[in-house]
Amino acid sequence: MKMFATIITVASLIIVLAHVGVYFSWLKFFHITDPGFRRGLAIALFVLSISFIIGSMLVHRYQHGLAGAIYLVSAIWLGAFLYILMSVVLTWAFAGVSALISGSAHFRPIATTFLAIAVGFSLYGLWSAANPRVTEITVPIRNLPSSWEGRKIAQISDVHLGAINRTEFMRHIVEEVNSVDPDMVVITGDLFDGVGDDLKSLVSPLAALHPTLGTYFITGNHETYHGVEACIAALEGLPIKVLRNDIIDLDGVQLLGIEFPLREQKIVLDTILQRLQPGKPTIALFHMPSGMDVFKKYGVNLLLCGHTHVGQMWPFNYITHKVYHGYDYGLKTDGDFSIYTNSGAGSWGPPYRTNVRPEVAVVTVTGK
Repeated sequence: MKMFATIITVASLIIVLAHVGVYFSWLKFFHITDPGFRRGLAIALFVLSISFIIGSMLVHRYQHGLAGAIYLVSAIWLGAFLYILMSVVLTWAFAGVSALISGSAHFRPIATTFLAIAVGFSLYGLWSAANPRVTEITVPIRNLPSSWEGRKIAQISDVHLGAINRTEFMRHIVEEVNSVDPDMVVITGDLFDGVGDDLKSLVSPLAALHPTLGTYFITGNHETYHGVEACIAALEGLPIKVLRNDIIDLDGVQLLGIEFPLREQKIVLDTILQRLQPGKPTIALFHMPSGMDVFKKYGVNLLLCGHTHVGQMWPFNYITHKVYHGYDYGLKTDGDFSIYTNSGAGSWGPPYRTNVRPEVAVVTVTGK
């Protein structure tokens, strides 16, 4: 807890200092000299610099009304500020080059151009986050039973229902899934964001899912933040089977669902995977794209993951690509093993998606 408090304090200080830098840069770029305007801008940027921390604390205690509105506005600003800060850095860089070439720096037109690009890119990110797409892929599986040929698995991941993504967003996701008429639906963690006291209402649209082979859910890290039992209780009464390191047979195919470990736990994949029946076609669900060597070792044919959001906002995709060794997004195949890492349907923190669009993945399986 002490380390967490230290991280939050340091992060808050960095954000405040970044806002200070933007403030003084704007004064120079746009020749702002009016004392009243300067004072108002300083107050506004200071309030915005601490708004996300305050909004986060409020929304964990009060999920509705003013607290929710403060959190939403602060989250939108935090995402936009990333690109505003980049626009300031680029303005200084380009103005410096201009000064070297021509002997004078023309701040205003350069700053205006980059600020407009930052605003436009932010608006695109907001739109993208609110409009998940359907991504269709095909995966061959060795020894696939003939009854499974051409069957479709719809994968939902990282919806992050909570303060921002609400019931209507979940209903939209369900409509997208039903539009492709899948044979099976899997939800690979972070269905919940970690805040909220109305979880049952948020997931109520899932009642409209009725694939012939069922709907299956595994937990992600955000379920552990909220409380796994509370999240699972919210799914009671819905046509959803929760898999907690369980293996079930679906018409000749093994389906393994691995729950996300609690913070004080260390998951041992070998202990879970050694229960699989060797040689039998296997589909595994695990929230995080890690442990590939172990999944390959025990003959898993298809691993479905999420978690990474592909960094969610550019340029963080470079970090996730490095951390997850290239498994942070998309389909990767090695012999009889395939992994698909979903970009996620929702967003965490700032409601932006400026990397890969959010998605519902539809995996069609075929024999190999």
